[in-house]
Amino acid sequence: MKNLKSIEEHRELFHALANRQLQIITYGLSEKNLKYSPCPIDINSLPLSLSLYLSPTLKSIIDSSYIKANFDSNIKNINSIIEGVKTLPLDELDKRAKEYPLVIMAIEPRNKIAEYLDCIGLHYYCFHEMPYMQKEINIFKIKDAYFCNKGYIHLQSLYTIAKDTFYVPLEMGDCYEETKIGKLFELLPEGPYGLINEQVNVTIKPKDIVIDSGSFIGDFAAYASTKGATTYAFEPTKNIFEYLQSTAALNKNIFPINAGLGEAKRTMNLLKSNQLDGECNSFIKNNNHDNIDFTNSEQAQVTTIDFFVQENNLSKVDFIKADIEGFERQMLLGAKETLAKFAPKLAICTYHLPDDPQVLEQIIKEANPKYNVVQKKKKLFASVP
Repeated sequence: MKNLKSIEEHRELFHALANRQLQIITYGLSEKNLKYSPCPIDINSLPLSLSLYLSPTLKSIIDSSYIKANFDSNIKNINSIIEGVKTLPLDELDKRAKEYPLVIMAIEPRNKIAEYLDCIGLHYYCFHEMPYMQKEINIFKIKDAYFCNKGYIHLQSLYTIAKDTFYVPLEMGDCYEETKIGKLFELLPEGPYGLINEQVNVTIKPKDIVIDSGSFIGDFAAYASTKGATTYAFEPTKNIFEYLQSTAALNKNIFPINAGLGEAKRTMNLLKSNQLDGECNSFIKNNNHDNIDFTNSEQAQVTTIDFFVQENNLSKVDFIKADIEGFERQMLLGAKETLAKFAPKLAICTYHLPDDPQVLEQIIKEANPKYNVVQKKKKLFASVP
């Protein structure tokens, strides 16, 4: 028994809790920490505006009847009844914690408690409930998708990014008919990644092969996993790639690749921003970067979709998603053979460079004239009838 230090260990215990396979004891379960989140409500039923500000609470995944004891080092909390469970002093923890895994409900970092638990060799899992507590590995569950934030990414950025991916699944029944979601292209930060109308049908289907270009921490890849797709997720930034790997470990059929996608295989200089949690890292400086201070850079590998398809003997590509900070045209130029041969559905961001809508549509139609293309405020969608 030991502290959960790896994502695999966190995943194992989290899934056991979610599947009601464990009885547990808790530390620090109190009225104080419970009041900061709507614990009686399952996180998946919350409006997206609320659910993305909470890591999964204990009450969202396990009934209080599974809690066998609660411990606290604060003498004022001893003998209090929380969720029907009596709070016991810390000196009794060693006797009881050998029987059940321990879950910490923490409002503030519990470094001293963690050290104590390490010393006595207990198996524990930390839940941090508030946005400013992003210090440990935090596993988020939205619908059936899991993704991971290790504390580097600000929760507001996470919320903004994931809203484009998960608003339609949560609030619209995963229906991408334009008659129902048309207003979202104005209301959401960038708009959904799917669209169905008379011209295009751009949605992920079971068994699709998906290329996720600019995967970031893997929120879109996690969504694709819930649809039964296999996703090759490309993220060139080294430290963000670690989060993507963690997300891939939590979901089925996500294959993370630490590289960008462009028009040729090469090594490039990747501009890095310390201000926006890496979400604007880019191979080029575009019109959205005027007020961003790129204080660092790193060398990153770039490959092409055509080369990747050939190298991995892919028999098809069904869907390409791209949000790569102005490098979308290079990515499409490196995918001309794939567009011609497989005609994958496309959901591509078009707001980074002023002429993106025209240039990207031209590249697509030159590669495969059969494509229908629909332009929205910040994305284009393309499919072949």
